[in-house]
Amino acid sequence: ARAGGVWPNDEAKRWFTRAAFNAVDLLTQQGKWRRAVRILQRVVDAAVPASAEAQKRIERIRAKRWWMS
Repeated sequence: ARAGGVWPNDEAKRWFTRAAFNAVDLLTQQGKWRRAVRILQRVVDAAVPASAEAQKRIERIRAKRWWMS
């Protein structure tokens, strides 16, 4: 969307972040750690206000699951 000149507003960023974290919660409950990390990485790459929290979650997941590194 950014390439086309459309910039997400704060509400869009908030919903994107909320949806991503909800999806991550569901995936971690199912033990799908790699998928959860991929979604969290998208949050980090999006440079939204919750990017730092997403990075912390990635680090916590990888610290407990060394085989993912």
